[in-house]
Formats: sequence, structure tokens, C-alpha cells
Amino acid sequence: MTAWDDLWSGTALAQLAKLSPAAQGQVEATVQQICRDPGAVGRAVGGDGATGRTLYAARAGLIVVLYQIDEIGEMVHILRLDDWSTP
Repeated sequence: MTAWDDLWSGTALAQLAKLSPAAQGQVEATVQQICRDPGAVGRAVGGDGATGRTLYAARAGLIVVLYQIDEIGEMVHILRLDDWSTP
């Protein structure tokens, strides 16, 4: 299990801070679910050629949490949050 502070990229933290309190709560709840069972919450949406790791996406209301799991399936890294409520 990854420590909460180590989960987030700088980009994801900045994006989280800009969300409304309600959206932040949804994202944080989704991230907690991802940490409990990384492969079961999101779905694979591509890969990262640099690391060779799969990129996953999980919905948190209108926010999409993009993350990767380490090679042994234990550590999660939240890369980015995409807000689908704005065009």
C-alpha cells in the first residue's frame, strides 16, 4: 500500500486543489478504492512507453483519475485528473 502523500504527482495535486470540495471528496474516495484494489476500480486505457506500465482510468463523478500501478501491483501513482464537466 502506498502512503497517501506519495500517491500524487505534482500535476494531480494541483488539479485536486482546484476542484470543488464535493469533487475533491469524490476523487479522494475513488483513490482510496484504487489503493485497496488497484486493478479492480479502473480500466486500462493505454500504456506509457517510457516506463512500460499500463495507464488506468477510474471515474469519480465527472472527474477521471488517471493512474499507474507498479510492476508488482502494490504501489499506485496518481498521474492526472481530467475534468469532464468542462469542454
